[in-house]
Amino acid sequence: HRLGVGEGFRGACVRIMEEEARQSAGLIVLDVLNPYSVLLVGVCVTTCVQGRAAWLLLDFVVSLLFGVSFLFTPMLLLSLQTAIKVDPLSLHMARAFGCMLLSSSFFSYYSYLS
Repeated sequence: HRLGVGEGFRGACVRIMEEEARQSAGLIVLDVLNPYSVLLVGVCVTTCVQGRAAWLLLDFVVSLLFGVSFLFTPMLLLSLQTAIKVDPLSLHMARAFGCMLLSSSFFSYYSYLS
């Protein structure tokens, strides 16, 4: 980044901050609109249109898959989400979250059956 003609230090800082804001805003849009997010939103919207039974079945399957994953492989899932060293408390909380998702999946399945 070079100073423009007649541009003081303050003007250069403002210009650099505006460029970085534009770049980071573009990255945020790309993170939100990544293909997996678009696919999942499409599946959820399609399922909502099909009715309550389809939504409960989708909720059951997704909660079951993620619950089992967080219960049995918390280190792998946490290492994919963070770059820090995972401590025992984080593993415990991930397993507790997996148990909560499993219980939620069973409630969805029983609601689906009724």
